[in-house]
Amino acid sequence: MPDRIDNLTAAQEAAIPAHMDRWVEICTCTDDADWDMAVEAAKLIYEVVNVPFPSEVIRARNPVEAVRLGHRKARDIDGVGGKTSRRPTTSPPWPGTTSSLTSAGST
Repeated sequence: MPDRIDNLTAAQEAAIPAHMDRWVEICTCTDDADWDMAVEAAKLIYEVVNVPFPSEVIRARNPVEAVRLGHRKARDIDGVGGKTSRRPTTSPPWPGTTSSLTSAGST
């Protein structure tokens, strides 16, 4: 298999609209989630990266709800909603860069 494809074949170009339609349908789908399949997929990912799977799975209807439920669960655990007492640092994230938290003219 080549490392890089610079040109598509006529058949590949002809298949683009069908692929676009399929992915638009997938991305705009509002069907109920298959939670069991999602949990099994997540377990596989955790297994591949050799990380223990959490003892509890939080199910949410959208990313905003997931964040809210996650903070609520963290608050139940630690009393502060997963917030830390650490203040943001003004040092850059890695050498040779600047941080958006530094004041103008300083790094």
